[in-house]
Amino acid sequence: MEKQRDFKEASGEALREAQSKLNDYLEGCYKLGQHYLDLCSSIFLMREKGAPRG
Repeated sequence: MEKQRDFKEASGEALREAQSKLNDYLEGCYKLGQHYLDLCSSIFLMREKGAPRG
């Protein structure tokens, strides 16, 4: 049971770190686009059909 808890905590920490990096990336794209109008970035989100949301 302890291993499962450790895994969940580690997974949650990794998810928060990934979300932080994504936020930094999106903010960087926005700022870059404000300065260099000819540069742009497109974001595509995909998920499997029937995959649970959350």
